[in-house]
Amino acid sequence: MSAAPDHDGDARLGSVPAAIRAVLARVAVAAFRHAALAIVLVALAAALGTWSAGRLKLDPDITQLLPPSYPSVQGIEALRARFGGVGYVVLLVEGGDQAARRRFADEIAPRLEKLETVQYVDHRFPAEFFEDRGLYFADPADLTALRDRLAARQRWEIERSYIDLDDEPPPVEVADLEAKYRKRLEDNGGARRGPYHEDETGSTLAILVRPTRLASDLTFAKQVVADVERVLREAEPTAYAPDLRVELTGRYPKRVDLQAVLGSDLALTSALALGLVVAYLAFHFRRLLAIGLVLAPLYAGLALAYGAAGALFGTLNILTAFIGAILVGIGMDHGVHLLGRYEEERRAGVAEEEAIRRAFGEAGRVSLAAALTTAAAFCCLTWTDFRAFREFGLLAALGTLLVLLAYLTLLPALLGVLARHAPRLSPVRAGVALPGVRFMHRAAPALFGGLLVACALALTQLPHARFDADFSHLDDADLPSFRRDREVNALLGRSQTPLVVLARSEVEARDVSAAVRARMTALGPDATIGLTATRADLLPAGQEAKRPLLREIAKITSRIRPESLDEETRGRLERLRRMAAAEPFGPADLPPALRHTFEPKPGADPVHFVLLYPTVSMADAAAIKRLAAQLRRIDLPGGEVRAAAGEPMVLADMLETIERDAPRILVTTGVLVFLVLYFTLGRLRLALLALGPALLCLVVTIALLPVFGAELNYLNMIVLPILLGIGVDDGAHLLARVDAGESLEKVWQHTGWDVAGAILTDGFGFGVLALATHPGLASVGKLSLLGLGVNLVACVVLLPALLALLPSWKALPRVADAAERPSEPSAAPPRQAGS
Repeated sequence: MSAAPDHDGDARLGSVPAAIRAVLARVAVAAFRHAALAIVLVALAAALGTWSAGRLKLDPDITQLLPPSYPSVQGIEALRARFGGVGYVVLLVEGGDQAARRRFADEIAPRLEKLETVQYVDHRFPAEFFEDRGLYFADPADLTALRDRLAARQRWEIERSYIDLDDEPPPVEVADLEAKYRKRLEDNGGARRGPYHEDETGSTLAILVRPTRLASDLTFAKQVVADVERVLREAEPTAYAPDLRVELTGRYPKRVDLQAVLGSDLALTSALALGLVVAYLAFHFRRLLAIGLVLAPLYAGLALAYGAAGALFGTLNILTAFIGAILVGIGMDHGVHLLGRYEEERRAGVAEEEAIRRAFGEAGRVSLAAALTTAAAFCCLTWTDFRAFREFGLLAALGTLLVLLAYLTLLPALLGVLARHAPRLSPVRAGVALPGVRFMHRAAPALFGGLLVACALALTQLPHARFDADFSHLDDADLPSFRRDREVNALLGRSQTPLVVLARSEVEARDVSAAVRARMTALGPDATIGLTATRADLLPAGQEAKRPLLREIAKITSRIRPESLDEETRGRLERLRRMAAAEPFGPADLPPALRHTFEPKPGADPVHFVLLYPTVSMADAAAIKRLAAQLRRIDLPGGEVRAAAGEPMVLADMLETIERDAPRILVTTGVLVFLVLYFTLGRLRLALLALGPALLCLVVTIALLPVFGAELNYLNMIVLPILLGIGVDDGAHLLARVDAGESLEKVWQHTGWDVAGAILTDGFGFGVLALATHPGLASVGKLSLLGLGVNLVACVVLLPALLALLPSWKALPRVADAAERPSEPSAAPPRQAGS
């Protein structure tokens, strides 16, 4: 066999691809020759990466995914500093009788308020406070009308005390005024079914615990939930009634439960994927040693990638947390192709070092092309303000190249150790060829035509493909905390999680509240806010001016004889007497449950809050954008402008950033991928043929989504660039060998087998996510399985069938053995095991 350089191949490739092949071959041969040094260096780098990766923490806080300059982010930071938590830990109390549930709520509320992680507890509405002071909420004109009505009754009684007539007495009519101000109290968030948060049947009671920090801080969310659970255990609910039970729900328990589900799913699916991959590698290469040869460089590359993440970022966000699974899928392809090509050369009788040169020069060049195209696609994601995409793109691109570097250095070093120190383990077994290749080769026209028709039929479904913009479908896990949370919203009659406007004064808070209400009234059915609440709503204006009227009313009611009234009117008179006797009140007089709602968290600067409760789903992307558009600018009478703050505002900015940046990212990705393929493969037609099936695979995969009842969403869309990288990688390995003059049938059999193996291992790695409980993870697994299935057909059947039909490749010489080229000197005979 020949060991001389392939000058014909160099001429065919061009200077850049030939230089790349030569450099990769030299690096691999150097690692093979100096195996111990290469292994030590890679091991040290991997150990350093593992140490750096140990500092990583998962930060699912979506508010940290945009630049600090964004107003929505600044609003969240202001909330974090002054308002404290948004949303609640909700205790749903059931069982026992109503008295037992209420007694439990009354006694546990003070204990919960003592927790450092809790700002206040809302378990009971002080309705009697507002009933006794209800007249202060009336307009002066209504107070005057009430006084005149009462005065008319009083005059009637005085007149009849002198002369008794049989005419009907004038009623003490106040029902219309009561209805008016009850409606006003409802608009301000003050009316409830009763003093406690209870459902219509009175069988479920809710206790609302307001934490001191935002739920987006997962570490804090875990802490406050644990604190509440500890107090519950100490309180022993069954001591109040044998069947009394308490369940936790609300924003904070949902975050904690969701994180637990994610962790459990990832652990289960990772273990299952590893088992399947290990079993398949043993089957694919027909020896157990191949498992270590493929997985050892993969681990080193992952350690380097995560080490880089630890050094660059220190945290993993909601997207970069998936980097490991992505790099395993992409990186293992390199291992299968490189080791598969090496073993194919060895089976052909090529000596170890020459087999390293050929495998890592040829297959390594194609792997580099695939890695660079994938890295280019990921790098384009850095061209956005959305930090989740930017960090994901940078880390994925860097990780892709680091994993390939580990394979190019550690794999030949391990093969060198085996060749010199364990020769009995070094020989490879008889290879396995892709079955059915001869039949597919003969039937290439029919296969190609049939698959084109199938693609055309699939593409007819493309208009039916949908993007699911509902965030709730990504994390609406089948858990008690998620199911019960919807019940709490129904029980309260509103959302638990308001947006917040920070106002400088009580007057400004009133103006904000009035402006929002006026805007929502004008918007009609398009309004996104159903309830506004501010402390100013609970403190009626002009109390001192109303006080003389209240004294007149008190004087009049004291002279009306209750015995002359029917029972219902007599009750109203008693309530009027209490209300007329009330003194003006201020913020300090409000009951603690209400006062704390509008107070800044301890230690924060004084500020006034306006709470805005949405009527639309905060999981619907379109609704979130509409809400943000309505609340980004709140114009006040004095010309000042305020804006709402909250996670929905940040989400809206994220969505708009993604939509704004997506077109240029897609165009740039396409251009970069094509240029990288052109320069690394050396031929325009090779670049087009490698990119074409990969792009077709993406489009057909999207078109098939409605056929399988699936949709794209904000989480599984990260699979698309992965499918592009895998498709380019596998197609390029086939094209490069056929372009080098090898027999298409031979390449189809051997490289096709490696391509099928690489895609199957990807399927094991990603596809097991389809078994996840978490809906978002399951959608990633389902889309991966569909895309990889399409990729398998495209790279193993469609592309080779196309090559069989192209006359330019049919005319190429078939170089099955270098001995057919007499102009090249013969190499030394292949090294035998144990020699």
